[in-house]
Amino acid sequence: MTPRTLAQALTVRNLELAYGRDSMAIGASLAAAEAALYEPVLFASAKRTSIERQRTTEEKSSNIFVQQDNKLDEDGRTVEAGVRQRVPLGGELSVSARQAQRSSNVLAKSAPPVSLEINSGLVLSFKQPLWRGAGVGVTETDKRVSEIESLVTQWQYLQQLYKVLAEGLSLFWQAEVASQATRWREQLLTSTTSLVQDARVRVEAGKLAPRANLELARVLLAREADLGRAVQTRDELKLRLLSSLDLDAALLPSLQLDGQNISPQVATVTVDEALALWSPYQVAMLRKRQGELRLAFASNQRRPAVDLVMSYTQGGLANARSRTAWSTVKDGEYPEWFVGLNIELGAQGNRKAESQMVAQARRVEQSDTEIAAIRQAFLNDRRAKLMARDQLLRETDLTQQEVKTRQALLDDERQRFDAGLGLLGSLLQAEQDLLESRIRAADAQGRLETARLALLLADGTLLPAYGIDTPLPSLP
Repeated sequence: MTPRTLAQALTVRNLELAYGRDSMAIGASLAAAEAALYEPVLFASAKRTSIERQRTTEEKSSNIFVQQDNKLDEDGRTVEAGVRQRVPLGGELSVSARQAQRSSNVLAKSAPPVSLEINSGLVLSFKQPLWRGAGVGVTETDKRVSEIESLVTQWQYLQQLYKVLAEGLSLFWQAEVASQATRWREQLLTSTTSLVQDARVRVEAGKLAPRANLELARVLLAREADLGRAVQTRDELKLRLLSSLDLDAALLPSLQLDGQNISPQVATVTVDEALALWSPYQVAMLRKRQGELRLAFASNQRRPAVDLVMSYTQGGLANARSRTAWSTVKDGEYPEWFVGLNIELGAQGNRKAESQMVAQARRVEQSDTEIAAIRQAFLNDRRAKLMARDQLLRETDLTQQEVKTRQALLDDERQRFDAGLGLLGSLLQAEQDLLESRIRAADAQGRLETARLALLLADGTLLPAYGIDTPLPSLP
């Protein structure tokens, strides 16, 4: 497994990223729900009425046949069906068909008698706010806030993706360093075992004191213990890698790391380009935009409610014997209309709306402070990462030179020992020094790769550096 294959596998198999993709899908669904703001709505109603009351003087005088009957006993049924739709400026338009049927003791005694009277009508109604609630911006506040929230979830997922990849790749280099240290300790243990066998021959030949066998046995036991700890550290790091990929621990023996493919270098970006790719900064900008939308809505809600209301009806009347009400409606001979204004004012002002506007204004100010803080922290952090990378480049070069020097010293000490001029303790110390210098060099290389990862993360170029193509968040 190389760093590149690990990064690509993490984007597919990591459970934290799967959770983030679900959050993105939820945000997109909520935005789609708010986008249905202007969908037409079908409505219908049916009601039945029963009236028993005294007749008015006008009702008595209108029918000479039932003037002595002071009671009105009326049953009615009304049904209405239509479609209603909101308009961008905040108004509401509806078209409906309505039919009312009524029967009463007065109608039954009329001349000629009427058992059922039918009143039909085609109704067109419109209500438009003129002050509070007027305007596309006010009407679509929730829709636009929801769209921005969907963008926020996309940026948060991108931030999560960067975080998971950076942590996974950093863990890779830790495991790679541990694997290299384990291999070198295995080589050292093999060399020590060979040295023990050689020392026994020398002791038997009288070239070494018998104490050399005891010293080598002690060193052999210590190096076996060091190897055991190194193997444990390596396996723990590899198991954490498997966990990040949602893979079973049974795959541990077959997991081989290849750190020879050093992370690729990409072109340096400017600070503004890096900020445009920095998720926390973009999320803060989007939160500010949401606050501005809510502030505009809160400012609008402070105004008095003044609504223009209009209605136009084409009506028709018929009885049970002559059901021609809808024909009369179609002819349009009996129009009915009205135009008016509805006004609402707070008796003591609108303190709720005023307080909400002040609160939203404070939130926008908080957003400006947060954006400035994030930008400054980003600049300082990016500078620190650049300095850390440069320092680790120098440290890596120095540790590599140390390894070469320690290797030359070991070769010289081994030649002296083979010639009978060197001491066994000096040879063992030279081997130990070479091992420690190699571990320091590997650790410096691993920390250098981690520093490069951090810089790629800050510049927003981590994904393309490892062949991962992820588009920037945008509305569909």
